[in-house]
Amino acid sequence: MNKNYVGQFVGVIPAFAFENLAYPKQLLLMFDSLAIDLGSAGLSPREREIVQAMMPELSYLINEEMLTLLSGLLASNELTPSESSMLNARSTLAAGVVTPERFNAQKLRSKGIDAVPISHPYEDLDIDAEVTRDSAVRLTLREFPIPSDVTPWEGIQEFRCDKEARDRFWELKKWMNKAGKSGLKQYEVQDELRGLINDYNKSMSLHKLKQQTGTFEVVVTTTASVAEDLVKFKWSSAIKSIFQVRKQDIKLLEDESNLPGKEVAYIANANSRFER
Repeated sequence: MNKNYVGQFVGVIPAFAFENLAYPKQLLLMFDSLAIDLGSAGLSPREREIVQAMMPELSYLINEEMLTLLSGLLASNELTPSESSMLNARSTLAAGVVTPERFNAQKLRSKGIDAVPISHPYEDLDIDAEVTRDSAVRLTLREFPIPSDVTPWEGIQEFRCDKEARDRFWELKKWMNKAGKSGLKQYEVQDELRGLINDYNKSMSLHKLKQQTGTFEVVVTTTASVAEDLVKFKWSSAIKSIFQVRKQDIKLLEDESNLPGKEVAYIANANSRFER
């Protein structure tokens, strides 16, 4: 098994996920990597067509480590199960349909990979069922933007690699972990998530207004002060005034980290970046 994926957040998906490129782009806003089984024996004729048509994209994503083959993470006898293995898996998997994605995700989790099965784009969820960690992830995923088909993969990768965005992502992941153990119904978690996003967007709008006003006030006062001090050769006073702008930026950044709904800041940031 490739040790590079131990500890990573991986979405286990079917080949059908690449039927519309907007969908894997959305998935990659959340997951560190996607895992797919391209074993020709287990693919339907339609899936083989999709894989053949998308091979340039698949190759690019594999090279950039945004996509990995399950054959590189699991031994051949652990991959997509036989019918008897699927039946046996019911004893170890929670209630529900045992899909190949669920089976393979369980195998990856036993090897230290934080894998979540995503069997079908926008699959139906039983919103009256008690939330699990996997369903919390899928509910959260629905709030992510769907990038345009023409959004370049490089744009997705740039967002994923942004340090500030990744710091915000860890807050979101902690919230999903907590939600998955809350014992709430799925619709309750969905309502809470949307409420947090709404709270964050409102508070962020006020924060931006405060930032614009505060920075403007500091710049106006320091410009006059610096101009006067430079004329009078008061260099230390001029430099002190200039640093007031930087201190204001730092204070506003600290304020932003305490905004209501900060747990979902990563989603709000993704929406502002990729929403059509």
